[in-house]
Amino acid sequence: MNNKDQAKGKIKQAVGDLTGNEALKRQGKADEEAGNVKAMATGSTGVTKRASRHAKLEIVRRLVSAINSQYDFRFTLPDGDEVSSRCVDPDARRTDIHLHDDVAVSAFLTMNHRRLYEAFTGQHLDVVGHMEDIMRWGAEVVKDPNQSGVERMAKVLSLKEFLHPTSYRVEALKTHYSFPPEFYLSWLGDDQFPVFSQYVFEEGETASDWKQARERKLLYMVEACELEPGSRLLEIGGGWGGPLRFMAQRGIHVTSITLEQNSLDTLQRVIKEEGVEDCCRALMTDFYTYEDEPFDAIINCGITEHLLDYGAVMDQYCTLVKPGGVIYSDFSAKPDPRHRISSVTRKYIYPASDLVDLPRLLHEQGQRSERLELERIHNDRDSYAKTSRSWALALEQREDDLVAEFGEYPYRMFRYFHWACTIGFEQDIITAYRAVIRRRAKV
Repeated sequence: MNNKDQAKGKIKQAVGDLTGNEALKRQGKADEEAGNVKAMATGSTGVTKRASRHAKLEIVRRLVSAINSQYDFRFTLPDGDEVSSRCVDPDARRTDIHLHDDVAVSAFLTMNHRRLYEAFTGQHLDVVGHMEDIMRWGAEVVKDPNQSGVERMAKVLSLKEFLHPTSYRVEALKTHYSFPPEFYLSWLGDDQFPVFSQYVFEEGETASDWKQARERKLLYMVEACELEPGSRLLEIGGGWGGPLRFMAQRGIHVTSITLEQNSLDTLQRVIKEEGVEDCCRALMTDFYTYEDEPFDAIINCGITEHLLDYGAVMDQYCTLVKPGGVIYSDFSAKPDPRHRISSVTRKYIYPASDLVDLPRLLHEQGQRSERLELERIHNDRDSYAKTSRSWALALEQREDDLVAEFGEYPYRMFRYFHWACTIGFEQDIITAYRAVIRRRAKV
């Protein structure tokens, strides 16, 4: 670790802090702490502060230059650089905002009333011209108090790279999905149709009935989405190819998208094995930014936990499914909106993810009720408890082989995780749902 790497660690922390990305903040902190030892040995000073300052100034430049409004703003940054907004009114009056130092920059990026007030009255920030204009623009930005300042501005300015930084989510997903596919397949059934979300058990069935419960879930998706040979299906998060293979064998044309390289390799292998290269494909791309011709249906198995901007998810559903088409999704969820994913899961299992907040998710669907209709929803808590138990038991049965091939850590990680989930579902600490949403046909 050298001083350059130490500086990069500080930049990661700064951007992670401003975008609310906990995984990136932790990664940056680890880099910085390791670099501090080297810095002490070499006598380096000030490098991390300069790196953090540079990162924040670059974010300010990008945000300001993206402002497209009726107001004419010109920002002067602490380094003397000037950045102007894109004003749509050629006769608009000019307002100059001077950010004199790091205090002003941080206040602007948080868009926090108290910090902006303190920066202004403390002469860290000056407004020359029309305070009314900057106040009016700021009021539009701060409408959603549940997001960070950068997230609010990015949403107003439609800057998807700030709202949904793909590179950060890719790194976070590696925490859970970076082991070889053979490790997961060993306890998901090690056969043709691995599925890493809840199966559909019937009353009286036990975890040992997992195979028929899994097939029931796959058939349910086909029925709910009204799929038939030749239907075009978008799969969000293809995993290890179970649904892809199941659908392809029924003549359904599948596009499966993923952010994980091992998953992509597996999906492409499945397509080749099934001989469906002419009608099925696997792509490394982000659902938030994916563009294509509308599909007949979408399936989303256990991925909503990684897609925390529910409004953006619903907007993509509207864009990527045909009028009259169907969206199937299943997910683990919070029994109480105040509940958060456990600290162990957040740090070691699923960084940058959370249990789904069903009321918020349905609120976003309701906001688009002229286009999206909730057709049915099922509580799958009992089914997910049995599913998790089946995975835990399968994992333990293969302990010696898994430890010998993959090491102690992944075995212990997933043994802990599966049993914690099993008990969590059984005791209603966490819950799960299947939902079917239809894109309304054009009137």
